[in-house]
Amino acid sequence: MKSVVSNTARVPDDQRTARLWIVALTLLALVLRIMRLDWQPLWWDEGYSVYFATESLTRMVLLTARDIHPPLYYALLHGWLDLWGNAGPIALRSMSVLIGVATVPALWWAANGFFPGRRRVSFLAVGLLVVSPMHVFYSQEVRMYGLEMLLGLLSTGFFWRMMHPSSRADFRRAWLGYVLTTLFALYTEYYVAFLPGAHLLWALYTWRKQPAKWRPVLTADALIALAYLPWILYAAPKLIPYIDQKIVADNDRPLNLLSYLGRHVLAFSAGHVPAMSPALDWLRYVGVGSVLLLVGLGGARWFLHRTKRKATDTALGVSDSGNRPFRLPSATSALLAFLLVPVVIGFGLNLRLPFFPEGGERVLLFVMPYFLLLVAWGVDRTFDAAGLGTAAVLLGMLLLGAGAGLFAFYTVARYSENDYRPLIRQVTQQGADEDTVFTVFPWQVGYWRAYAPVFGRGEQHGPWPVLSPSPAWNEQVASTLDEALRQGRVWFPEHLALGAILETQAENYLAERAINFEDRWYTTTTRLSAWSQGQSSTPRSLGADFGPVQLASVGVAPQEVASANQVLDINFVWQVNPSLDDPLGVTLRLQDGNGTVWANRDYQPLGLWGDPSPDGQIQEDVGLLVPPGLPPGPYAVVAGVGYVDEESLLPARTPAGDEEELVTLANVQVVEPEQPVSPIRLPIQWPLAEPEERDGFAFLGYAGYVPDAPPWSGETIRIVLFVQNRNSSPVHRELYVSLLDKDGAGVAGWEGWPLPGYFTEQWRPGALVQLPVEIYLPAGLSAGEYTLVAGFQDASGSGRSKPAVLGRLSTRRRAATYERPQPTTQLDPPPQFGTHARLIGYDLHDGDGDYVDLVLYWEVLQTLLPPHHVFVHLDGPAGNTLTQDDAVPGGHGDTPAPTGSWLPGEFITDAHRLPLPATMPDGVKIRVGLYDPETGVRLPVFVEGAAKGDAVEIPLLP
Repeated sequence: MKSVVSNTARVPDDQRTARLWIVALTLLALVLRIMRLDWQPLWWDEGYSVYFATESLTRMVLLTARDIHPPLYYALLHGWLDLWGNAGPIALRSMSVLIGVATVPALWWAANGFFPGRRRVSFLAVGLLVVSPMHVFYSQEVRMYGLEMLLGLLSTGFFWRMMHPSSRADFRRAWLGYVLTTLFALYTEYYVAFLPGAHLLWALYTWRKQPAKWRPVLTADALIALAYLPWILYAAPKLIPYIDQKIVADNDRPLNLLSYLGRHVLAFSAGHVPAMSPALDWLRYVGVGSVLLLVGLGGARWFLHRTKRKATDTALGVSDSGNRPFRLPSATSALLAFLLVPVVIGFGLNLRLPFFPEGGERVLLFVMPYFLLLVAWGVDRTFDAAGLGTAAVLLGMLLLGAGAGLFAFYTVARYSENDYRPLIRQVTQQGADEDTVFTVFPWQVGYWRAYAPVFGRGEQHGPWPVLSPSPAWNEQVASTLDEALRQGRVWFPEHLALGAILETQAENYLAERAINFEDRWYTTTTRLSAWSQGQSSTPRSLGADFGPVQLASVGVAPQEVASANQVLDINFVWQVNPSLDDPLGVTLRLQDGNGTVWANRDYQPLGLWGDPSPDGQIQEDVGLLVPPGLPPGPYAVVAGVGYVDEESLLPARTPAGDEEELVTLANVQVVEPEQPVSPIRLPIQWPLAEPEERDGFAFLGYAGYVPDAPPWSGETIRIVLFVQNRNSSPVHRELYVSLLDKDGAGVAGWEGWPLPGYFTEQWRPGALVQLPVEIYLPAGLSAGEYTLVAGFQDASGSGRSKPAVLGRLSTRRRAATYERPQPTTQLDPPPQFGTHARLIGYDLHDGDGDYVDLVLYWEVLQTLLPPHHVFVHLDGPAGNTLTQDDAVPGGHGDTPAPTGSWLPGEFITDAHRLPLPATMPDGVKIRVGLYDPETGVRLPVFVEGAAKGDAVEIPLLP
């Protein structure tokens, strides 16, 4: 039998090893580029990308003709999103990730063409690209710069192979590849035109004595220009006016040469992400130092080599003009040309047409591969000339700079002023399918298309964004708003950083025709307002006197409202005193008979949505939204008034002579919606990834926990659970909620039923219900992270369902002091308040006659619940209070010490500042005590067992 010899060429071991290394580096690049992929919010430019890519292809081409970038990237993103079926952040950024990862082997391929015998250069360049913060940045950015870099790199690699073909077939492939990749790059970004220009200039100069070698470049460029000409003819008439307008609007200042070069070197070395802490920020400049050292070493070697060559030529009698044998073109000279020509042209444009915003280095991202190749070549040459130690130092400096940039990239939040995610979440939760989001900028539409489906768990829910038909106010804009109000409500995210002319005109138009039911600042530049058509109501006289303002009458409509994001229209008639100088704010609340607040709204200043008449009367319409999940029944709409800079509300005197902080405006009946409401409309703060169903009731999430301010041990936290009934015939069940430690043991909890009169057996199929519970965190609870779980049980407390895990809560615990303090004034015997604490003494200091500082020292006997406040009153001879300072114990210090956190045997230092009146009568005294802020009931005081009223008197300093 004849042996069969395979004709398949074996891959040499060194090539196989190299390929394995490249695969490993490519996988590392993938890991670095998918980390925290959806952490950062989209910003304006990314919003434009989403807007263009989610339009039809024909409209997208029309829109991009008036944009500063050609359409190829948007067309590819359009197809990519069609494959995903949505425009969520992961879908959007995953295309950039794949482009960025594909650039790694592309650089390896190009580097091997430039340095076929220097494998080390290729590895160094690829390694630097893998950890490049700049490239990682644009491997997540929903923009075309990563694609521009990849196509530019492929274009350059094909160009080099076209100019150095190994065979005619190789030449044809390279020529075709060059034409296609260059053309695609030009249809991706306009600045890429500098790259084929650099290719051509380098070829013309290098083969200036062999013009025949120009032919493939010239024919390729002619074909590229011919294929690109239709787009230029189509887009130029629209693009040029847009650029002129944008330069004027952006008003960027041109950079000088040093700043221009420095910013690019810093960006290419360590990224252009925001600075970190001052202690670490200098590390980003270490990589720049390495580049400067490489340039210095390279220049010194070139000078020494040139000097040595001149000396040799002189010794041999060869003149500078003598004929030298032709040498193959240098790869380094080509890379320098491909790097410097676009940079020089870009700098010239920066001087003539200044357009260089923050991060403007991105438009020249396509030259970064040549920068990295030259840096890798410099490190490699340093290794040969100076040894491993010097090369390692330079490489280490480069990696330190890159590491600092990567650390900042993954940890420093960007675009906080452009983060629409909380805003879109609110509008989605509080909106309806028939509502409209009126937007002024296309990037706002892009934000909506990216984020709204995510919060809808894949479902498409309104409100739907509508772009203003004109950037300036006209009848078309007015008609758009009128039509939106006819269909439903209008949500208006107002970007107020760019003049806000149209925003102001649109808001004024809405204020004349609708009532405002939301007015919230999300950032210093973004405010959300919301509007609905008003409803007629019958005003009733109220006569509530808040002092600086009186509420003359009020009307509330409708009297029956469904818990389905319907709006209560509240018509106020205020009478403002002429002496009012400080602005007032208004708080609106919807509360049940137990005082539980189910909906609230604060707005300021009073009169914001109304015009005052000459006699100081203000009539204004405002709305209060009623969310889903409220138990049906009677509710009261109440209102309070207070100064904007103060937390407390002003007491209102009613015609009956009573004083109260909250005045009842009307009683309304909340009813269940006729049709079940989607869970997306619930005001859930922490939604579950998937609902957890127990006994036919699905837990959807919860609200009430703020990670930035975790609760203290000893506090009572209020949490609202959101549940949906999935039973056709629900049975009676009760609720239990627990906090579990890391071992699964319960450390705090609540059980029972929080909605008297609205039990599970009354719930309709599909009903959404809010379940508010209060959980006391024991005073001795250790700080840490706990698991929040909930479930259902029967009335006896047995038959518990398996707990559903809702989330994780962190708690804090203040440090307790058990060493007895030494007050300036010691009280002996110390007065005792109830059975909970003794006041062992105090310090009293005069504040130049304007105030006194009083420090109280408490000895704790036992935890005091419900939580009490300390009152410090300056009372006149008749017992009337002149000034006061009531607060949580220790509330003016860094760490409050609520009485629910008191531990037996500890001592509490409690500081108060008491303002003094301008005129001080004789016989005033300071009175100190503890009281329940909910009921106003004070703790009794005992001295040696004898009752001494409900306060301790402290003499004022003479």
